[in-house]
Amino acid sequence: IPLADPSVLNPSVGGMSADASALVGSVRFGNVPFQAARWTQLDGWQGLGTTISTPAGIVATSSGHATDASRDGDLIVGSTYVNGQLRPFLWTAATGMVELEGGAGRAQRVSDDGLTIVGRRGDAIVRWDGGGHLIDTIPTPAGSFANLTPSGISAGGDHIVGGGGTVGGFVWNKLTGLVPVGDFNACCPVNDPTGSLGFGLGGGLGSISRSGHIGV
Repeated sequence: IPLADPSVLNPSVGGMSADASALVGSVRFGNVPFQAARWTQLDGWQGLGTTISTPAGIVATSSGHATDASRDGDLIVGSTYVNGQLRPFLWTAATGMVELEGGAGRAQRVSDDGLTIVGRRGDAIVRWDGGGHLIDTIPTPAGSFANLTPSGISAGGDHIVGGGGTVGGFVWNKLTGLVPVGDFNACCPVNDPTGSLGFGLGGGLGSISRSGHIGV
């Protein structure tokens, strides 16, 4: 299904609802900054709005990007700029964009049921509930666990995977906390005719099954 639309420029997809009814991402409507947007086969690309509800009131926003949606696409999460600062948001048709509790950061994934949102603020992984309220902050210590970024969440929101730092990948749940999965960076040196390229192979876990038992 082609996603091209003459009314928008530079469409970019960041995520998809589990039932495949909606894609989310960002587009430009003419010569303006990117706006967080939703795509459906019936309506095409639709912007999520140019204002966001914050503790200080409703303010203008720009250069947003949506990254994930609940199972039916009714709740969308992402990040958008407010006065030059990136703010995490949730969106529904009833509320429009609402800033998640805690201020600056990124909202990156939402569980299928829409009850758990995961993202990042500073050096910590953060979980919010479906109303945008802070559930907990998961510190990511210096060293191997520095700069971790969540990239997948199980259907019920109990398991999170991602990557970053030098751990290659990680899994998290309440029982185990943060656990490295495969030290891809230290696996083996890469040889090249011009000399060794060292140990920088990178890697990480990008997605997780609905049950949280399998990551890739």
